[in-house]
Amino acid sequence: MKPLDPAQVVKYCTVALDVRVTETRHKSGLCRSIEAGMDFGRRGKDGDDGEGYALDLSPLAEIAALPFRLENNATAIYYGDDTYDRKDGLAYTPSLLEVLDAIFFDISFHGSSADKAERVLDLKAQVKAIDDRIVALIPVKLDDETIQ
Repeated sequence: MKPLDPAQVVKYCTVALDVRVTETRHKSGLCRSIEAGMDFGRRGKDGDDGEGYALDLSPLAEIAALPFRLENNATAIYYGDDTYDRKDGLAYTPSLLEVLDAIFFDISFHGSSADKAERVLDLKAQVKAIDDRIVALIPVKLDDETIQ
């Protein structure tokens, strides 16, 4: 999900299951990993499904009154050495514990309100340092193989 665009009007909040399966070949053999978790986010009014936005650093007061929609769908993503596959809309209805865990994790990800305020100030200072050319971003060179 991308950060919220201030011009975007939020339609509702949602929780969905996200499963990622990764297989990578190493000298010692095939390494497999599975990561599954509930994702709490919000949807904007920019289409039928809406664009997804993260809720990191969002004040609880800002999201508390937003409508909530429990959607019984999940996304499964497979990453292989040479392949990528994504399946959306898989049937899955989370439990109440999974929903609450996803919400509490996301809104507390950066800690307390004071911690969040400090993090926002730190991010602004980092942006200013880049803008003022005090620090330089390190360019990342990606080829097609790395992106896949």
